[in-house]
Amino acid sequence: MTASQLNTPAQRRVYRQLLKYPDGATPYEVRKGLGGNVHNGTVQNAIRQLCRKGLVKHVGSCLDPERKAHGSEPAEVYCAVELMAEAV
Repeated sequence: MTASQLNTPAQRRVYRQLLKYPDGATPYEVRKGLGGNVHNGTVQNAIRQLCRKGLVKHVGSCLDPERKAHGSEPAEVYCAVELMAEAV
């Protein structure tokens, strides 16, 4: 992965946080890990941008109330894709 793929501080922080969850994390879990001053939209936008770049993939959804913020609809689960440096 090159540094140019993570353009904003939010993308870098969200990607680093997702790397801590090998099985994937919901946006709510990412927000909890980043701290209380992070808005839900900031996390959602960063995840959406990272998905477009191929650095994060959608791996499913969950209904576990401890893994989602609120509501009865399922929470999406995302996983960071670790890019290996090519050996020369």
